[in-house]
Amino acid sequence: MKNRIFSLLVLVALACACKGVRFMNPKDFDASIDGAPVSLYTLRAGDISLQVTNFGARVVSLYTPDRSGRYCSIVVGHRTLQEYITPPG
Repeated sequence: MKNRIFSLLVLVALACACKGVRFMNPKDFDASIDGAPVSLYTLRAGDISLQVTNFGARVVSLYTPDRSGRYCSIVVGHRTLQEYITPPG
């Protein structure tokens, strides 16, 4: 009985630790630069999700699961279009 309770607690803890993918907000990339519209696009295939903007065809994020099944972006990029135009710092 103790093993069942322990197993149930472990499963509940793992389920709580699993977080969904938190994509970048497309509204942060909606703009018009030199009269051309700029947008953020999300492409999904299986376990991989790619976010790309048409502002210089930049890859903004690439989410993939690690060995534990947790999703994280493996691209070092900015969170908004404004940061691509005028980098912080």
